[in-house]
Amino acid sequence: MILTPEQSGNTNSKINRVSILDSRFKTTEKIGLKSTFGDLAKYYSTDNISPDMEQIVIDVNHINAWFSIKKTELKDGWWNGKGIDKSKIPSNAKFDGITIWWK
Repeated sequence: MILTPEQSGNTNSKINRVSILDSRFKTTEKIGLKSTFGDLAKYYSTDNISPDMEQIVIDVNHINAWFSIKKTELKDGWWNGKGIDKSKIPSNAKFDGITIWWK
């Protein structure tokens, strides 16, 4: 796990983000690093998906979490000019990162 404070460099700052790097940590629905986009879609709305440098990031606002998938796991044509075409995300695409945040 990586803990990130609200204010970088301030040792008294509260933690506002936790990056999960170990498959032992999971949501109450058992969604973790070895889970897939299909697993996530069974339990959560996945409407807000955005591209990053090497991944796409799926924002699950309901649980204040971001799930990332490497772009190499996506089907051709995943970017349709307006945004990410969700139908081009295979249901078996695995997460390579999970971040939980709060304000």
